[in-house]
Amino acid sequence: GSRIARISRNLVWMTSATTFLGGLAFYLETGHITIFLAIILIIGMFAYSLLAFTVKRYPGTTWNYIGASNTLAGIAAGLVGNGSWGYVLLFLSGIIPFWLLGCLVIRWMERSNSFTENPFMFRAMDERAPVAALLFFLCFLGMVGFPLWPSFIGQDLILYHMSSEHAWMAPLVTLSLVLNGISASGTYMRLCAGRPVEIRNTQGTGP
Repeated sequence: GSRIARISRNLVWMTSATTFLGGLAFYLETGHITIFLAIILIIGMFAYSLLAFTVKRYPGTTWNYIGASNTLAGIAAGLVGNGSWGYVLLFLSGIIPFWLLGCLVIRWMERSNSFTENPFMFRAMDERAPVAALLFFLCFLGMVGFPLWPSFIGQDLILYHMSSEHAWMAPLVTLSLVLNGISASGTYMRLCAGRPVEIRNTQGTGP
């Protein structure tokens, strides 16, 4: 992630520009505006996933990148899949509520902690704030598509529709979803794992 962070901005701009021009050429050739819009949304999805994978210092920012990426994936699937909006709504019903709840929980955790200081230290919220940690764990499961969650069923359905209608979109969407899962798990671990004694020792040491 740290290595990708050094080139992420240039990589995002280059990928976005190339895909946008390709989508524009496709639109001018075929006149399919929905496919063009879906391509734009998938560009945004991949960009947000890549940025979420590289941001470590600000958990709230990472969480918002993940939520935005998943939401764009759902909308893009609705544009390209015939009659798939019902599946998209099922997918988003498992993403947006947990995205918003996760934002509130992170703000709750930040009230007594400065995450910008010592960003790579585990925060031990499992022991220090078990209710907040449990809520964030549920949000994490919802965002990564844990089985029996609406996002899990909807994720499979939108990937099926994308691969059957436009197979070339599925690999990029799948890669973005994998990056989102890694980023979400990393955010949960940094906020909730660790022991309180480690935090006290770190805060008690000077520069």
